[in-house]
Amino acid sequence: MAGAAADKRVPMSVAQQKLALVHIYNVVTGSNVAVALDKKLEADVNKAAQQLKASGSKGLLVSGIEDKNAQLLVLAINSALNSEAFVGAGIRQVRKGSNEQMTQFLADLKAGAVHTVIMSGVNPAYSLPNSKEFVDSLKKASLSVSITLKEDETALASTIAIGTKHYLESWNDLVLTKGTYSLTQPTINPLFKGTKQLQEILLDWTGNQVAYYDYLKANSSSYTTGLSWNKVVHDGFVEAAPATVGMASADFGSAASALSQSSAKAGLELNLYTKTGLGDGQQANNPWLQEFPDPITRVSWDNYVTISKADAEAIDLVNYNVADGGLNGSYVNLTVDGVKLENVPVIIQPGQAVGTLGLAFGYGKTAALKPEMQVGVNAYTLYK
Repeated sequence: MAGAAADKRVPMSVAQQKLALVHIYNVVTGSNVAVALDKKLEADVNKAAQQLKASGSKGLLVSGIEDKNAQLLVLAINSALNSEAFVGAGIRQVRKGSNEQMTQFLADLKAGAVHTVIMSGVNPAYSLPNSKEFVDSLKKASLSVSITLKEDETALASTIAIGTKHYLESWNDLVLTKGTYSLTQPTINPLFKGTKQLQEILLDWTGNQVAYYDYLKANSSSYTTGLSWNKVVHDGFVEAAPATVGMASADFGSAASALSQSSAKAGLELNLYTKTGLGDGQQANNPWLQEFPDPITRVSWDNYVTISKADAEAIDLVNYNVADGGLNGSYVNLTVDGVKLENVPVIIQPGQAVGTLGLAFGYGKTAALKPEMQVGVNAYTLYK
């Protein structure tokens, strides 16, 4: 979306984006990390870097590259700009998961060293690349509990599945960033009898015979000193004094050096992404989201491989319109590290970087869906 709306769009593979990021880092911060940027891209990247530097605090750099070193350079560049749109000292209470800890947990589960597994708000039997191995390993646990809105893949694989309330049926509180506190309150009565939200379940299991509303009200006082409960509920948001936590230190030079070694691997580069509408697939049972056209390709009700026109012509892939105006075309088999997805439809995407492919997450689900919504392929199986 950002590329489509840009004043000038320069198609690049992820490897090229990493090199461009190092070049921008050099220009903005005055560093001198050696980087071999493609000559065809050098002028455009340098111009963008110079304009970004000149913009100072009015500038902002964002990047969707899923690489720690890349995001460290984004942090360094925005800090050097002193960007007004970037708050480096705030602690974000999101994306706190640890790949290392998850890998260790899966190893322990496979070894039979885990007695009880409690899951809520996740569907690893669908979203893990090695989901079959996870399902098989889960059987070795003495007890597995899935607290879920629907009977999804993980619920079917668990010993016990507990129906939970929708967030619109629940009280809750949020701390998105340090120094803030928010409340959410139910907008409708529960549609299904016997369901409980996660917090109510945990209170029951720990022997706390108190309604979650009362527990939440009492606990909120530690975040809302001097304010009445009614005031907090009315406003829905409380902002305390700005956080004084400084930005964590990082070795930006090493990050830049690592990125400068980026190079394209043999074959086509596959980029996995989430669509604007369907996202990660949690709401795949919502027909409105299935029907929502992708704002770039205009395609709905499926995922597909996007490819540049040049690459499509090189391997004889086509799109064509049929009599009713619908778009038809080629299908391909995708293989990544020995994992294969078969019969994936192709969309030839003008403006896509040569040498790259795109495939969206969120499709290929089968559990808790009507047959007509069981569309697409599961891109999570290719995610590493």
